[in-house]
Amino acid sequence: CGIGPKIGYLNTNTDYIYILDGDMVINKNFIKKAIPYFSESNIAGIAGNIIEKSKNNLAFQVRKKHHIVDEVKIVDRLGMGGLYKKSAIDDVGFFSNPSLNAYEESDLASKLSLKNYILKRIPVDMLEHFGEDTMYISTLFSRFKSKYIFGSGQFLRLSIIDNHFFKTALELKIYIVTLIWYLFGIISLLLQFKGIFIFLKIFIIASIVLISLILLIKRNVKRTIFSLISWSLQSLGLLIGFITYKNKKVTNKLYTEIK
Repeated sequence: CGIGPKIGYLNTNTDYIYILDGDMVINKNFIKKAIPYFSESNIAGIAGNIIEKSKNNLAFQVRKKHHIVDEVKIVDRLGMGGLYKKSAIDDVGFFSNPSLNAYEESDLASKLSLKNYILKRIPVDMLEHFGEDTMYISTLFSRFKSKYIFGSGQFLRLSIIDNHFFKTALELKIYIVTLIWYLFGIISLLLQFKGIFIFLKIFIIASIVLISLILLIKRNVKRTIFSLISWSLQSLGLLIGFITYKNKKVTNKLYTEIK
């Protein structure tokens, strides 16, 4: 995911740079409405509201609440693209990390934060997103097959090197907690073979209570099932990505040759 934006960045000589995916259509008025917000010197990026057009895909519908605001809001990252000040990108060294399968925008946001830059989302329609409109479960498995889902673990591993581990762990807390929960379940299951049943009973009862609470909060069986499957696959992807991640040293010389 990070290679295309990196090459685009190296071919950009303007004051601003915008990242746009192939399944998005930008609002023609967004950029001229966003540029005035860069009057503050510490503003590195501006994003707007994302209109999700994939009505049948819960993978996109669930996260859209994070991409719509009704007032100007400081955010920790510009998920799904945005307009950046090129001088801020120059300051951190690169636009996107080519060694990540995903979370490259979160990685950029973390690096900008370490330099005391600020990102904002404004109440202006930025784009329409035409993501795949397949069944939501198939989307999750296709992301696992493509290794896209490993990006969270890769990002967590990289955060140790870049000194923002705790901030990143907080961002990924739902997947980390899910992973710890499954680990507790596996240990509880193994302990019963040694005649210790109490932990397995605790795990089963607590799981029933937690699932009931999630169902009560979401008030939707389909969304509850989606969340449980999503968290499970994401936690597995995080573990695999964290263990297998290798920070590839891709130099600007290579990109210059491609350019």
